[in-house]
Amino acid sequence: MELTNSLLGKMPVPLICSSSCQSEQIGYRMFTTTRFTDYPPGKLGRVLRILILALLSLGPTMIQGCGSDETPQTAPQTVAPLKQQAYVKASNTESDDWFGTNIVVDGDTLVVGVSFEDSAATGINGNQADNSAPDSGAVYVFTRTGGVWSQQAYVKAANTEAGDESGSWVAIAGDTLVVGAPFEDSAATGINGNQADNSAPDSGAVCVFTRAGGVWSQQAYEGLPTRGR
Repeated sequence: MELTNSLLGKMPVPLICSSSCQSEQIGYRMFTTTRFTDYPPGKLGRVLRILILALLSLGPTMIQGCGSDETPQTAPQTVAPLKQQAYVKASNTESDDWFGTNIVVDGDTLVVGVSFEDSAATGINGNQADNSAPDSGAVYVFTRTGGVWSQQAYVKAANTEAGDESGSWVAIAGDTLVVGAPFEDSAATGINGNQADNSAPDSGAVCVFTRAGGVWSQQAYEGLPTRGR
């Protein structure tokens, strides 16, 4: 089973048929979850998204009979034994941040988006103790070396503000990290526009960060698409 983003997206679920006591996977049924804009903002919307994800993650519940008179059954599933390797917490753990709701892994890098983190810090590894920007959001990057995990970076937007919920969506590929802030308010368009213009409430934005030599930096800020493109 796979997801195409940190919380919701397309999810293939095996279709299983049963004939003469033989179970066979015959295909996939693709589920595309509700769009982000269909949810209310804040923690209520997050609860709804998590509930839907949980329901879709129950396993191969879609069953097709393949024309047999027998009662369709799911195929036996073999699950490899799992062992906890690490217990991971934020470097500035606080109530109601909801650490762990948005996670992606790429090789030995773990990214955790925490959309209800409250720091007013900006950029990389800023002041995590400043809680003057409620629900501004943050992203934590952890790396694994020799089976040991450690925090590599504490990532905030360059224009951190309360209620932006940066980290609601996170994706990583190699040394490129993409962070969504769906309730960011700038009216900027295109790439690297005016981040200080808050005349478009909840318009949303995406920040792109890159890593070089283990150090992260913001590479691009993308607001609303430029008109006419």
